[in-house]
Amino acid sequence: MKIYVATGNPHKLEEIQTILQTSHLDQNLDLHTISGHEIPEPPEPYDTFLENAKHKAQYYAEQLDAVTLSEDSGLCIQVLDNFPGVKTKDFAMESGSLEQAFARLSTMLLGKNDLSAFFICAAVIYIPQQKLFLTYEGKCHGKIMLPATGKKGFGFDPIFVPEGYDQTLAELGEIVKNKIGHRAIAIRGVMDKLISARSTQY
Repeated sequence: MKIYVATGNPHKLEEIQTILQTSHLDQNLDLHTISGHEIPEPPEPYDTFLENAKHKAQYYAEQLDAVTLSEDSGLCIQVLDNFPGVKTKDFAMESGSLEQAFARLSTMLLGKNDLSAFFICAAVIYIPQQKLFLTYEGKCHGKIMLPATGKKGFGFDPIFVPEGYDQTLAELGEIVKNKIGHRAIAIRGVMDKLISARSTQY
């Protein structure tokens, strides 16, 4: 089954493929990025990860007339009212670099004792032929640790220590991340729903 992943980032596609392979959910699934299709990127106008992911999945699926997987994810720091949240990507871009984003967060968290945080990922598969949404949200709870440490992850992985560990996701690496990470949980969940839907229909 051919599925487009609503990203032009080959690293993200590789991560999703690895998650599926290690979960034995990759059988008969042919994943592709949207690179080369020159489809304008849609806005992310909603206040929740799930609504943004649904919006993107439907947009690209209708453009491509094909089953499409989209996800929206971010970092929520509880003492900052879950900032940066759905604006995680914007926050990093507006800061100029991840290092500057980390520095800004360090300033914002000065004097704060509770550094609890969580990563969240909303994964959505849209099947245009049936006008069907399949959705699943995954969370990874933990805490913020500054300064940033580790070089194996990307995004905000170097400042996030998941529950039950004493290293950041960027130190723990892909094997651990693909077991406990928010994206791994969401991708496994939505793919399970897809497999169930296919077995029901056929």
